[in-house]
Amino acid sequence: MTRHALTREAVFVENVTIPPQRARGLDDAAVARLVESMARLGLRTPISVRMDDDDVVLVAGRHRLEAARRLGWDRIDAVYIDGDETDARLWEISENLHRAELSPVERAEHIDEWRRLVVDKTQLASKGVGRPSQGHHETANALGVSHDAVRRAEKIASLAPEVREQAKAEGWSQQRLLDMARDADAAEARRRNREADQLIAEQRLHDAVQWLGNRLNAAEMHQLGEMLAGVAPQLSKALMREAA
Repeated sequence: MTRHALTREAVFVENVTIPPQRARGLDDAAVARLVESMARLGLRTPISVRMDDDDVVLVAGRHRLEAARRLGWDRIDAVYIDGDETDARLWEISENLHRAELSPVERAEHIDEWRRLVVDKTQLASKGVGRPSQGHHETANALGVSHDAVRRAEKIASLAPEVREQAKAEGWSQQRLLDMARDADAAEARRRNREADQLIAEQRLHDAVQWLGNRLNAAEMHQLGEMLAGVAPQLSKALMREAA
C-alpha cells in the first residue's frame, strides 16, 4: 500500500518495529507520566513511523509507544512519513526540539545534527559540484531559529563528548557552554600556531644545514657541529648528521 507523506492512521502497537538506536534510553518516569496522561486524555500527539519494505518502523514517539503497550492498547495513531533513514532522523530531531525538557546542550546537539545531516544530503544530491554549504541557512529556515542560534549550536556541539556529558549531568547554562567552546577554540588556535611555528623552524633549520653543506666539507661540518653543541643544540645535531 502506497502512502503519501504525513498520512495519519492507526497502527497495531505490536507491529511497530523499534530500530536499535531508538530502543535505548527509555525513561521509565517519562513513560509513567505518559501512561497517566494517555489514560485520562488519550493520545494527544501521534507517533511517527515510516515504511521499510513491509515493516512499520518507528521514527519518533518511543515513550508514547511504550505507554500504549503498558496501557494494553491494540492500536495507536501514527503519522507516516516518506523518505530514507536520514529523513526519518530529521523528522525525529524536529519532534524532539519541541520538548521543553531538553537541556541547552541537548538542544544544541539536535540543531547541529540537523545541520550536518542537511549538509550531507545536499552534498550527495549535488555530487560535490559547486560550493559546499555549511547548512546554517537551511537549518535556520527549516527549524525556525536564527542563524546565530545555529552557529551557537555548532560551537556547543563541537565540545568534547565528555564535556557535553558533564554539562548534561550538571545542568550547565548555554552561556557556560559557549564560554567552554570559546576557550576550546582558543586552545586549538594556540596548538595550531605552535605546530605552524614548529614547521617553520624545521624548514629554516633544514635550509641552514643545506646552505652550510654547500660551503663546508664533512670535517668542517662536524667541527662546526661540535662548536655549536652548547648554544644551538638542534643545529649542532643536524650538522653532525649531515657530516656523517
